[in-house]
Amino acid sequence: MPEPLAVTEPIVSISFLYMRAPKLGDYYEVAQSIRTELNGEQILYRPSMYAESVAAILDGREVLRLPKKYGQPMRGSRCPPVAVL
Repeated sequence: MPEPLAVTEPIVSISFLYMRAPKLGDYYEVAQSIRTELNGEQILYRPSMYAESVAAILDGREVLRLPKKYGQPMRGSRCPPVAVL
């Protein structure tokens, strides 16, 4: 965990998302999140995010400062969800 973040709960969550973005188009994304604390404030630290849209990756990285990389997150016909990264 990068300093000065402190882990509040040792739980990592993974979210599989279907994004509907009017200017970027529809795409799938997967994000890893860890609950942390920064100066007493609870925040989610996202060490990795994968999207199948290059426009979403650039928008997320350059505008929102999110660490998106290219991947092909998808849901198979069976559970659990599968991601090709």
